[in-house]
Amino acid sequence: MNRESQKLSIGWLDFSEEDLRDAKALLAKFNGENTLDELGFGILRDTFAEMFYPATNTVMTRPRYLMFIPALCIAIEDQKLEGRAADKKLTELEDQVRESLLKEETRDVIGKRSKDELDRYPSSIYWNALRRLGVFLHSNWRLAYYQNHLSVYYKTMTPSKDNDGLYHLQHGEQRNWENGFCNLLFLGHSIFKDEDQKIPLSLNFKLTPYEACYLRDRYKALAQKDGRPSMISHLVGLKYPDEFSFPWDVPCPAELSLYVKHARLFSMLTRGATLQYYHLLQRERDKKHIARSDCDFAGVFERWWEATRKDLKQWRVEEFLSIAKTLKGIRRENDAKFIRTWSKLNVDARNANAMFENPLAHDEIRRREKCARPNKARLHFPEFLKRWKPPRPSDIKSMASKPNSLCFFLEYRAGIGNAFVKDIVNGLE
Repeated sequence: MNRESQKLSIGWLDFSEEDLRDAKALLAKFNGENTLDELGFGILRDTFAEMFYPATNTVMTRPRYLMFIPALCIAIEDQKLEGRAADKKLTELEDQVRESLLKEETRDVIGKRSKDELDRYPSSIYWNALRRLGVFLHSNWRLAYYQNHLSVYYKTMTPSKDNDGLYHLQHGEQRNWENGFCNLLFLGHSIFKDEDQKIPLSLNFKLTPYEACYLRDRYKALAQKDGRPSMISHLVGLKYPDEFSFPWDVPCPAELSLYVKHARLFSMLTRGATLQYYHLLQRERDKKHIARSDCDFAGVFERWWEATRKDLKQWRVEEFLSIAKTLKGIRRENDAKFIRTWSKLNVDARNANAMFENPLAHDEIRRREKCARPNKARLHFPEFLKRWKPPRPSDIKSMASKPNSLCFFLEYRAGIGNAFVKDIVNGLE
């Protein structure tokens, strides 16, 4: 077999619009040259993020989409649409929802700029959350499979006549959607306000008390299923009113306190490692006479080192690695070694500059990048080094002036968690 025949490629069979959107999103991730996960911390970050803020992702905006999407799907079921027809109708309805939201909302509307050129519609973005929360009852069905399976669902729900002339469902009543949500629709608490199922000309993201109660109960049920509260279920239960940026900014349930503590310290470590990585990238660019940045990485690293030194010296790294392994957050061969080694070099360093210019730490960063980005490692491949866009000096200066931004790199979806808690609490009020 020659080298040409061994080249890998990515493709898809376009059975639905959702498949196309997901494929585009996947390719976009592979093509990105300036992602937050530059040193491969994404798996660990997402492991803790899913524990703290389950049924969320980083491209969500507001929780009322969790009410919009199933209502639209049930309207499509009422019209007995299936497959491509169902997919096309859902896209049409989501476009209408977007235009109605733009009448009242100035931010957080998915597709505000892209309009009908949007790669990922809200239904695709929120579908996993609907499954995770049990609003959609088939936990292993993707949106495309659900749409293609609707013909079977309609057939199953069609009564058949028996020998006595009585009609009955052959397999009993089947449901796609959780009973409580269906009751909300039955009682008139829906995006649709008339029998013609027309979307209102204007909409907003304010949850009604009925919707807020429903989402509160769904997150409470999810916490019971998982065997521990999430930050969302806990804070909604407290009716927590304030803004927050990190999980450790708010009251924490006892069951999560150890996880939050370790997540905080890991976020500190990743900030320092990333700053050192930027330093190595800039040094390589200097060697190759590539345009340099005016960022003072040494200065901001020194401030980071002084601000985090006490905490990181007390960090029980082995305990963290054991927890991370149990949660299946450690998957790469280099994960534990990098965290253990870089952390020890940092703790043992006599001052910030000694760590910043430590050749052993530099070697660890190089190995880590090669492991995380094997085919696009900037420190190994000049073409990708040229594509790197350094942070702007103003961004680095702003980061250095804010204690939280200086110390922490990972926020574990706290931003979207904050939006969900705030909207649900406001709806309850």
